[in-house]
Amino acid sequence: MDWKKESINQLRDYEARKDALENLRERCQNLDQELKALRRSEQSKEDERILSVMTERKQLMHNYWITKRMVELTQRGLESLDGEERAVLEGFYVHRGERYADDLMEQLCVERTKLYNLKDQALRRFTMTMYGMTES
Repeated sequence: MDWKKESINQLRDYEARKDALENLRERCQNLDQELKALRRSEQSKEDERILSVMTERKQLMHNYWITKRMVELTQRGLESLDGEERAVLEGFYVHRGERYADDLMEQLCVERTKLYNLKDQALRRFTMTMYGMTES
């Protein structure tokens, strides 16, 4: 596994995963309401829909818990960084703007080489914390 690529993907997907948690939660609530309404119905043709709703809800909850775990791991990794390192990773991957490198160099008062060294250092610390490793 390419640890750098995996960590970058985690950071890039972080905001979308946080949004997905809310969407998955809302969809499950809607399915719960639909299921309650179907169960009150005494029509046998509703049995097929009940099974369908229950299956969809189970899959959504599975997706919810996996997504929640990935968000938590990413948060843990980001929280382990100092302010400068976190700003660099968020600028490069989480909230990447058009002039992300130039904006970060200005914000942190560093040269381009220093910025990229900070990024590499922060990415390594992020990865080690996210996956439960510590440096000796």
